[in-house]
Amino acid sequence: MNERVIGVIRLSDKTDSTTSPERQRASITSAAAARGATIVGWAEDIDVSASQKSPWERPELSKWLARPDEWDALTFWRLDRFVRRVSDFAEMIKWCQAREKNLISATETIDIRSPIGRVIAYIVSAFAEMEAEAIRERVTGSHDYLRRNGRWGGGLAPYGYKAEAAPIGQGVQLAEDPEAAEVVREIARRVVARESYVSIAAALNKRGVPSPTNQRNLNAGRPCDPKIAWTSKSVVTIISSERIRGRVEFGGDIVRDEEANAVLRGPELIDPETWQALQREFERRRPPDRRRVASAHPLLGVVFCSSCNERMYQGWATERGRPDRRTYVCRSRVRGRRCEAPTCVTADAVDKYAETEFLGRVGGWPVKIEVVDAGEDHHPEIEELEQALDRLETDRYERGLFTGDDGSLRFERRHKALSDKISKLKTLPYAPPASTWVETGRTYSEDWEGGDLIERRRMLVDAGCRIEVKPSGRGKRDIQGRLSFAIGHHAGSVVMLDATLEEGA
Repeated sequence: MNERVIGVIRLSDKTDSTTSPERQRASITSAAAARGATIVGWAEDIDVSASQKSPWERPELSKWLARPDEWDALTFWRLDRFVRRVSDFAEMIKWCQAREKNLISATETIDIRSPIGRVIAYIVSAFAEMEAEAIRERVTGSHDYLRRNGRWGGGLAPYGYKAEAAPIGQGVQLAEDPEAAEVVREIARRVVARESYVSIAAALNKRGVPSPTNQRNLNAGRPCDPKIAWTSKSVVTIISSERIRGRVEFGGDIVRDEEANAVLRGPELIDPETWQALQREFERRRPPDRRRVASAHPLLGVVFCSSCNERMYQGWATERGRPDRRTYVCRSRVRGRRCEAPTCVTADAVDKYAETEFLGRVGGWPVKIEVVDAGEDHHPEIEELEQALDRLETDRYERGLFTGDDGSLRFERRHKALSDKISKLKTLPYAPPASTWVETGRTYSEDWEGGDLIERRRMLVDAGCRIEVKPSGRGKRDIQGRLSFAIGHHAGSVVMLDATLEEGA
């Protein structure tokens, strides 16, 4: 019977760039012809590391392993194209022997149906694993060197930067990409001015500003993809990363030099004052509980049960076992609290009421924001350094990352630099922050129109909006409600407004 062969091709994206799939294919084809075998299929896995993925984890090869009745042998160019770990190879041999399958190398004396072939295969696989480990150590060491010296290791440059040859010596460094960097600064200004992420993304798209992906395409000389646009997520991702400060990040930490200073890989795109203002705004926008964001409750923390003054939660009323309408429900009794008459009302009516009354009363008012003069406060930097010191002592030292003959010396040097810098910062004077309220040039109606559900809810919460509702008693869907809210620092006073809802849903 003619032997049926699957040709196995693998190419690693990091270490095997000199070996092309075409070369492997030609060698496998020749080997199969010399054996009188027929190639019935190919398992071509490109950009797959054999050190990280076993044969059963590779997209194409795993499909053939799931159909062993369709072939008799797997043929590969060289064993390290097939596996890099001895344990994977041993498991593969057991699997093949149990199914009477063969493993054949096109360039080595490997044929697991003979004892000598299996011995040679184990020896070759051991050397392949040793080679992979040596490559991994070289790559890790190289990346560590580049990080500690603020050099760019290659790949896609962060948004706002472009890679260019270093002026001194070899290698690549990050330089400011003028147009993209100005977009970063614009986004920062608009976020600090409390514009919604959605409206910022919409404004950039309207002006035709290339998205981060398309900006990289332009820098690389590739065509833009018109389907890829700015989104609220891309705005948040860019503006919240330490990368826009030129800092090197690794494992969630800021990389620091021997003097405990943050290592810079490129120029800072925004100044420290703007970065601190961004952190305050992120904190203001951060939801108290991430699980609540996923619930998509438009009035969470705004609508309350008039009987017990507890917040109401979103739910669904059912009709014949199916969801019929969205509701706001008092769950005090479920939570072990007292409520004489738990309320359940139609949500859409309350949502409409909140929007109509809020915008009808203050929609034309100018939005004001608090501009903070930070004064002189080193506590954020002290806290950041203390966290770095804690991680150095626990995550880094206890995990044995300071190895080698000079490991202890390097640890002590880094520990002393951090401790000395913290002590120095604690001796510097403190000046309390001062704030003023300034108009943004936008109205509450404009911000409402440009915001998504979560941002609109945040507007109501920031305005101190409170809606108390209960069934009217005339019908199970009739609602009575009362709205009150206060907008501070507007025209120099706090304004209280009341409105009443009495509406059939």
